[in-house]
Amino acid sequence: MSLKLSALRWDSDVARRAKVGASVAPRPLVEKVVFDGHQFGVLLSHFKGANVIIKQEPYAGRFVNASDHQYYRYWRFSRQSLYDHGEALVGALVAAGNGAVIETVESFFEKLTDARTNPQYDAFTRDLKATVYQLESGGAVIVSTYHPAVVAIAQQMGGRYLGPMKAWKIAHASQIVVRDNLISELRLRDDQVDLAQGVFSIVDDAFVPRGNQGATIKVLASDMPDFPAAAETDHDNEVYLAVTSPLAPTSLSDDEIRSRIALYQLYDFQKEGVFHLVRNTSALLADDMGLGKSRQAVCAADILSSLVPRAQVLIACPASLLINWSREIALAVPGEASIAVGKYDPSKRWIVINYDRLDEVVPFADRFAVMVLDEAHLLKEPTAQRTRLAFDVAAKVPYRAILTGTPILNRECEIHTLLRLSGHPIGNIDLKAFEEQFAGDPAFRVALSERISEWKLRRTKDLVLKHLKGKQRQARYIEITAEERARYDRINGDMGILTLPKITMLRRELESYKVRPIVEMIKDLNGDDKVLLFCEFKENVALFKQALDEVGIGYSVLTGDMSSPTRRQRAIDEFQSDPLKRVFITTTAAGGVGHNLTAANYVFLVSLPWTPGLAAQAEDRAFRNGQLRLVIVLIPLVENTIDMDLVEMHRNKQSIAAEILDPEEAERLAMAEFAAGWRKAA
Repeated sequence: MSLKLSALRWDSDVARRAKVGASVAPRPLVEKVVFDGHQFGVLLSHFKGANVIIKQEPYAGRFVNASDHQYYRYWRFSRQSLYDHGEALVGALVAAGNGAVIETVESFFEKLTDARTNPQYDAFTRDLKATVYQLESGGAVIVSTYHPAVVAIAQQMGGRYLGPMKAWKIAHASQIVVRDNLISELRLRDDQVDLAQGVFSIVDDAFVPRGNQGATIKVLASDMPDFPAAAETDHDNEVYLAVTSPLAPTSLSDDEIRSRIALYQLYDFQKEGVFHLVRNTSALLADDMGLGKSRQAVCAADILSSLVPRAQVLIACPASLLINWSREIALAVPGEASIAVGKYDPSKRWIVINYDRLDEVVPFADRFAVMVLDEAHLLKEPTAQRTRLAFDVAAKVPYRAILTGTPILNRECEIHTLLRLSGHPIGNIDLKAFEEQFAGDPAFRVALSERISEWKLRRTKDLVLKHLKGKQRQARYIEITAEERARYDRINGDMGILTLPKITMLRRELESYKVRPIVEMIKDLNGDDKVLLFCEFKENVALFKQALDEVGIGYSVLTGDMSSPTRRQRAIDEFQSDPLKRVFITTTAAGGVGHNLTAANYVFLVSLPWTPGLAAQAEDRAFRNGQLRLVIVLIPLVENTIDMDLVEMHRNKQSIAAEILDPEEAERLAMAEFAAGWRKAA
């Protein structure tokens, strides 16, 4: 039914109301709004015919019709549908109300913003039911009533969606940990998540218990499953890790800590993060990407290292983040130049080293006052070489800061390893006993959660940046491999290649090197975060597709080869509305202008476009009217490459007026100017 017909149908009803109460003032269309972190509930003034509009696409509202529900008579909408189509929905309903209701677009979005400021996380999870199955092949499967938070958690645990079964398969996951993550993250009651008894395999889109092919599945609400007996414990499978010093308060009082924190330039929430890291000898900081975990850790390390005269600070991280950390130290501690990157140097205060080279600092471990472990989820496996080396160093370091943007883990041993590394008393429990208690004792899990909450600080962007809208641009310095560097240098050193073709080859080659680290960053985002990926070269779109396929992250693609307007719009609509399509891969030329992609709250400029205007146009596909989340623009850069020349050109470019008048001409001129200057520099 069209909106026009819907409105006309109620002309007689409007006339009747006019006769019996012409002086009745119109009611507000929106009475109340609630937000659960993923979707909105809106209580609307009722008038005949409104439900027809609300239910239709693209609004797709769902009515809460259970009379005993705390939000009875509310309409549930996905966050994105209201961001993208709220203005049209308000307009359609006000028009159909024919004077009975009133609402402006501005007041509607203000009510959404107020609801986001004070989220009610359990608003629509009261009736959620889920069952978790342990798989014979390893891992677990979640079957649940739909809620976007379940999708987000499954994606954050690396889950893959099984379409025919409407289920999520999470490889290498413990059934108990999956259940615990659902309960803790969604704030569910224990009886809302059942554990299926037995061990299962997947046959013909159904679950079949091991050893009983074809049996009917009966989910038991309370009985714990019987896990297969563990292997006999002997010296071959025991794990020996160095013992770290016990978790304890530092010698600084709360007032002393806060006075020292005041010396750094930090947001208020970052000051609280530094306080958390400094208050005790070890702590876990698990903030969302983009909130400045590195900055907080550097400030905390600077404070803690001052308690030990002439001591050094160790930053251990993946190789791709070495340069990023060295720059963060220089920014957070003005004037600090005593930094060694990629190797141990006894003359430097800060040592930034990648996990694969931790063995080089083990002999000098007692020289460090502070050890910062970035991306600590990489140390989850107690048997891994990097984990054992991290323990060897940590055993001699008095202060330890553990950072991760991936706090949802898949198995019991993973959290146990981090607890033990920090010196937390729970980490002293034998791993086998810990796993048995975790699996079989609900009271133990509750107590564990309470104790961990004192040690772990986790803030999301929606929580700490709820009053901060707009766009933030952040450079991310990444390391390329030795082989990639050699290939880049060969092209750069080939005097037989003309300047412009060489620039193009270097940019295309460099962009392909960034695929791996960018996909790793995307994996660390929350399950409800969405990403725009802007490439400059369409050949690299295929590389991103392959890399995302390998890690099970869904995507939509738009390139210049897609000439059909219908196909292009379908790709956009999929990304905007489908929670499984978390990444939109495109090129600046094909997707950088005109499209509305406000489902995204992260934008990656894989390569900088030629002009600042082109970069801004691409970023603003996400940063548009209707975007209620902070948009974070990440620009991955590789030092000592053409990347840095382009950054400098963007910084110095003054031809903004010409760019506005004719962007294509501005791009051509920028390329020519860059080539001329680059040729002279070479």
